[in-house]
Amino acid sequence: SFVRMSDGRGSDFLGEADSLGAMTDRIPIYKGWDTGDITKLRRILKQHRVAILHTHGYKADIVGVIAARLSGIPIVATAHGFSAGKDKLSRNEKIGRWFLKRTNRVIAVSDNVKRTLLDSGIADERLVFLPNAIDFDFFARTPARDFRQEWEIPGDGIVIGTAGRLAAEKAQANLVRALSLLPDTLGDKVTVVIAGEGPAEAALRQTAAEMGLADRVKLVGFVRDVHSFYHALDLFCLPSLTE
Repeated sequence: SFVRMSDGRGSDFLGEADSLGAMTDRIPIYKGWDTGDITKLRRILKQHRVAILHTHGYKADIVGVIAARLSGIPIVATAHGFSAGKDKLSRNEKIGRWFLKRTNRVIAVSDNVKRTLLDSGIADERLVFLPNAIDFDFFARTPARDFRQEWEIPGDGIVIGTAGRLAAEKAQANLVRALSLLPDTLGDKVTVVIAGEGPAEAALRQTAAEMGLADRVKLVGFVRDVHSFYHALDLFCLPSLTE
């Protein structure tokens, strides 16, 4: 896994993997793009005699394609989704999709992702459609935290929530605007809770304040326990423009 040096030993995901006794390798990131990352990955592939490389995300796809081809092993990539803006992230994702043409197989997790890949020139015979699924047993468990109490939701309160990166294409602002359209007899009981971090956070807070909804819109930041988060909602809303 690529690890930003500011994260120390790495992400929570890697910490969980370590605690379970899984074998992990870390490639420290000192700057956005570094050809040394390719050399480090090739060293890992050789050390573990890797038979197939499987990548997730544009940086892993780009570095992985080069390292796999130089190492003479096949590469599979999973495409989880793409942003729709015109920012640096979107440009990097576009470059990443060009490199996906050089993989042996690309797994698309939705019809929309598959269409985007086809439009990017990736041959249909290289694509494998493997849709995202829901583990119902996971969500049926009793939650570990009572977020409704932490959010100070009254007993008859209604919570509408969403979770994701706070960005223009996710359109959380439309959910805030929709709250203002509810009749007063219902709207006063409704709280919108938005989980996540991202560049649109300040704009979302401003939108809620300008519409007089600051006390009924809660931006709760990054939520680790998504199981308990979803349990706290009466309704989940996905206002995204691209999903």
